[in-house]
Amino acid sequence: TKLWSGVGFRIGDMMLVTPLDHVLEILPPPPSTLVPGVKSWLKGVANVRGNLITIVDLPEYFGKPPVFLDEKARMLIMNVPGLNAGVLVNEVLGLRHFDEELERQDLSGLDDPIVVQLNGAFLRDNVLWGVFDMKSLAESESFRFFTLNAEIFRVCVGAVHHHIGARGRGRGGSRTCHAHYAQHTCH
Repeated sequence: TKLWSGVGFRIGDMMLVTPLDHVLEILPPPPSTLVPGVKSWLKGVANVRGNLITIVDLPEYFGKPPVFLDEKARMLIMNVPGLNAGVLVNEVLGLRHFDEELERQDLSGLDDPIVVQLNGAFLRDNVLWGVFDMKSLAESESFRFFTLNAEIFRVCVGAVHHHIGARGRGRGGSRTCHAHYAQHTCH
């Protein structure tokens, strides 16, 4: 029997799994800095061990209520080259293993905006687990456009933090960054 393994997580009342190699790390949601002029589902940027990560609220991205930042909420850092992004989910449900032959399920009856990012599903104990494709999400046009804008902001914030760190408390660093960001984005 061939087993398929992935990271289980929940978005609202929907159970999902993503392949192990689509996630670098799972963390509690970190404090973040808001990014001006972007969609509400782009929650900001955060410093995670010296790397600035763009944070996306995954349920809100798909038109669902945003993640309530309680003790169950988690951020999955995406394993996508060239993209420093993490997605907020309502809960992480650990490692999940499915029987590739017996539990594979199609999605023909599922009517949800998230279905475009799913590569089929597994059915176990009457629970449908959609197979979520982080790489497909990263390639989608709206996700790329807004995370790219946040990347510009993130690089700028990084430069300001570096400048402040090197010279003590810089004056107007944040204003300079916001002005620089505004020049490079479409509102």
